[in-house]
Amino acid sequence: MESRETEDEQWLRPMKAFYLSRSADKLSQLRQAIDAIEKSPRSHGAYRKLDRLLHNLIGSGGSYGLPEISDQARHMLQRLKLARDSGGLLTPALMPALREDMARLTELFAEAAEE
Repeated sequence: MESRETEDEQWLRPMKAFYLSRSADKLSQLRQAIDAIEKSPRSHGAYRKLDRLLHNLIGSGGSYGLPEISDQARHMLQRLKLARDSGGLLTPALMPALREDMARLTELFAEAAEE
């Protein structure tokens, strides 16, 4: 069993490296979506875009062996859903928290790239 895990890790390593090399683009898209919500808090399209980006991170983080990234994206998605459930708007108090979540996600990508 142990040798199988090693083979799987060897097989995954280059794909994980490629995934992490695209993290700047992923983070930029997330920041743009958050900015769009801040500028137009009633824009359903902006919420949908952020929702989709976060769902993608939840899935891809798990697929590439990055559970911390998946967990952080899941936390951000829960924050977004909380805002929607309470009237559909990210309140001024939630926006800084979402930006802090982004900072943590950025740190997690940087830590994963260093491994």
